[in-house]
Amino acid sequence: MIEKFEKLDEEKRQNILRAALNIFAVKGYKDASTNKIVKEAGISKGTLFYYFKNKEGLYHYLIDYSLEVIKKEYIHHIDYTTLDIIKRMENNSKIKYQYVQKYPEVNYFLSTVLYSELEHLPTRYQEKFQDLI
Repeated sequence: MIEKFEKLDEEKRQNILRAALNIFAVKGYKDASTNKIVKEAGISKGTLFYYFKNKEGLYHYLIDYSLEVIKKEYIHHIDYTTLDIIKRMENNSKIKYQYVQKYPEVNYFLSTVLYSELEHLPTRYQEKFQDLI
């Protein structure tokens, strides 16, 4: 199912991702409504569940997607060879700013998961977040 979602037209896929990321970030997993997600994404509920088995499957997909985005767009751009701490912080700030500007929903979602949902996730996600930190 996930493969079908990833083969979607990029604009439609991004609309679904943005809607789901925003709803989960604002409401948290428990209170997030798939009805609100599909309404914001402009798709039917059947379409959402065609791509994702259930709400939990979508949520876990969003975590994996977001962790990959932050690694690709932020972590992998950090220059660990810079020894000057001030210059390193300045460079990291620039990289983070660019990442947050490009993916605000991902950043907001990951912050919400990290600070209020992490203890409720399976161990594999807790480990992934710990590795990221």
